[in-house]
Amino acid sequence: MLAQVEKISVERKVVRAACPHDCPDTCAMKITVENGIAVKVEGAKDHPFTAGTLCTKVARYLERTYSKDRVLFPQKRVGAKGRGEIERISWDEALDTIA
Repeated sequence: MLAQVEKISVERKVVRAACPHDCPDTCAMKITVENGIAVKVEGAKDHPFTAGTLCTKVARYLERTYSKDRVLFPQKRVGAKGRGEIERISWDEALDTIA
């Protein structure tokens, strides 16, 4: 007798996006999203200038977006420069500091 396999519902869709980088190409992208998480980034083949090609920065966008090393909150140095001592600060404090 085979074990029962539970079917998992996957909501999959492809959405169009524009590259967020400030270069003159303004590449069009197609992002495949599964259950709210981007799983694939590709160039839109109907884009007249790039014809579906993405630069290496954008082609690896998912790796950076979902990296465990990605900084998600503002931080400030608390120790001597170069020692890597930082602490998390609020968005208000970060904005006040840079303003």
